Parts: sequence; structure tokens; C-alpha cells
Amino acid sequence: EAQTCTVCGEELVAALGHDMLTHTETLPTCTEAGLAAGEECFRCGHTTGLDEIAALGHDYAEGQCTRCGDKDPDYVAPHEHNFVEGKCECGEVDPDYVPEEDPKEEEPKEEDPKEEDPKEEDPKEEPAPEVELSLIEQIMKTLSELIAKITAWLNSLLGGFKK
Repeated sequence: EAQTCTVCGEELVAALGHDMLTHTETLPTCTEAGLAAGEECFRCGHTTGLDEIAALGHDYAEGQCTRCGDKDPDYVAPHEHNFVEGKCECGEVDPDYVPEEDPKEEEPKEEDPKEEDPKEEDPKEEPAPEVELSLIEQIMKTLSELIAKITAWLNSLLGGFKK
């Protein structure tokens, strides 16, 4: 039976009822909320279910989110010591550091003149072995010897052309 409006007297049309669409669950992310599964009427927008699922938030570990890979803006990486001559810029001392001995810093021992025997000195004696040279000194010595050999080789070549 048709109904009549009590205010205006017009005959009312029967309600259409809901025409529901089913929605599947939308999972939340770190920054965006999700939506539980439910239904929504495409005519009037009435819903059942479709409750909001809160955003998860980031789960940071060692400066990075374990879910999405986002970088933690508040992360401070642990300090890695950079030891230079046994000391780090933070003040930490390397417990394993052993300073290298620099032959230049060693002062020659002064011999007691009373112990010297003038008869033992022979100007024709072989020179004392060279003190261990630093790496740069060794390279310079090698380069000088190499230049001398190249110069002699070039002179022998050029000498042959002069004749």
C-alpha cells in the first residue's frame, strides 16, 4: 500500500533499498591507514564494516624502516674510530698502536774519547753500512741510479752516431 506524506499530502514512492558493493580489506602502510573489508551502498553511501585500520608507523632498526625502507631522520650512526698515529678524532687511543721508530730521530751515541784507539782507525777501511733509509730516500736513490744508467745508455747510442 502506498504511503502519503503527512506534511504535503503527496504520495511517497517505495524505498529502493540498498544496493551494496563489497570492498576487500586494504592493508595499512607505515604512513597511510588501511580499511577493513565491508560493504558500501552505491546509491546512498551507507556502509557496513569498512572500519579504518590505523597506519602502522615506521619500525626503525639501524637507521632504516624494516617495512618500507624509509630512513630514520633521527638516526645517528655509531662512531667508527679512524685512528691516525694511534689516536682517533674523538680522543680514543688505539690500544694496539705501536709507534714506528724514525731513524732520523735517533741521536747518534757520543763515544767516549778515552775509549778510542787512534791506531785502530784506518782511512782505507770499508765505510760503515748505511743506516736504514726511509722509503722516500730509497726511492730517490733508486731513481738516481736509474737516471745514471739511462744517461750512460743514451750517451753510448749517441756516441755511435757522432762517428
